[in-house]
Amino acid sequence: MNTVITGKRSRSVVSESPPPLVAGDHLTMEEFRRRYEAAPDIKKAELINGIVYMPPPVFGDHSVPDNIAATCLGLYSVHTIGTEAHNDRTLQLIGHSQVQPDVCLVILRECGGKTFVKKSKELAGSPELVFEVAAASVNYDLFEKKNAYHSNQIQEYIVWQTLDKRLDWFEWTPAEYTRRSPDKRGLLKSKVFPGLWLNASALLQEKYELVIKILEQGLRSPEHASFVARLSRLKRHAAKSAK
Repeated sequence: MNTVITGKRSRSVVSESPPPLVAGDHLTMEEFRRRYEAAPDIKKAELINGIVYMPPPVFGDHSVPDNIAATCLGLYSVHTIGTEAHNDRTLQLIGHSQVQPDVCLVILRECGGKTFVKKSKELAGSPELVFEVAAASVNYDLFEKKNAYHSNQIQEYIVWQTLDKRLDWFEWTPAEYTRRSPDKRGLLKSKVFPGLWLNASALLQEKYELVIKILEQGLRSPEHASFVARLSRLKRHAAKSAK
């Protein structure tokens, strides 16, 4: 309590601080952000359809796979002009949802992508691909979060369920997400990002060197070369239009 002296009398002023952020609270976007920003000790909290979710502490069953997921999408992005990969980037969705996907891969706006950066530096819009590593968070990654991503028309959604040793690659359709199946070689291939090839079996068996080898093959594929050429043309056109 602070005391403010005015003449011969004094009055007490109680500095108002926001209530604590609690999992399960029903909040507006503005109130969620106010409470979250006032709690720097909370490393990660998300608002999905107006409800607060707070994942438990991160252990090896999440942190190591998370690093592998980020490596795969980061490697793809480095070799694909006009794209960006983001780790734990705050993402504002339509409605009352603000999330922090483990990794997301986006096409830059000048190349036809559907995300943009707000003045407050959050990413907003609809990333083309989101990759979540689900250990203790599997329940809401596959339900509430999946529904929120579908509502925002995120075209591809990958959920690596590390405790169950399972990986699901979902493809957006107007009615619902549909689960993709591997091709004859056992590979899952992105339709949005040509050349993004994933050997799910090797991933689940922790044969990460094989995962990278297959990804590098995708990066050398003709479809990836065509995609890069198209994005390069769009980027050059945007640069000329901006002059």
